[in-house]
Amino acid sequence: MSSTLRRVLGLRSACERADLQDTARAIASDHSSLKQLPVSKSPVLLRISYRLIHHSRYLITFRLLVLLIVRISRLYSNSLDLSVGDIGRLVRDIEDAVGIADCYPRSLITGYLSLRCGKSCEIIIGSMAPTRKVHAWCATEGLVPYEALPEHFMYQPLIRWELTH
Repeated sequence: MSSTLRRVLGLRSACERADLQDTARAIASDHSSLKQLPVSKSPVLLRISYRLIHHSRYLITFRLLVLLIVRISRLYSNSLDLSVGDIGRLVRDIEDAVGIADCYPRSLITGYLSLRCGKSCEIIIGSMAPTRKVHAWCATEGLVPYEALPEHFMYQPLIRWELTH
């Protein structure tokens, strides 16, 4: 992993592991599978949070954002009762309302919603060798609740944060 990527993620070289496995067995829903379902109005605070996370990548490391998501979710833990599929639909609705479909905020919002529902999850960042492409996703109960395009399987996990409620 390059030193630039390590710095953006907020990691030291000692954190790097090449043998991580992806814990997501499947994707619960993607853009094409939800295309037939109507888009619901998502909460304003979640839409604002998505935008803030999207733009924060230039100011705050990913690791710090993960820690903030965990802390904030603990203030409201177990206050939502959503299935993994429901979390996926909500994330799709947020992205539709905001007009941005990006793995960076999607993984963090998915992690936040999973924790709020009392579900443990893992946020994973992987790279596609030999390219410089990087992708982030969140696995909850062994499923990725929502991916706009089902592509996480093409990435080798580099970092995995296990989040518990």
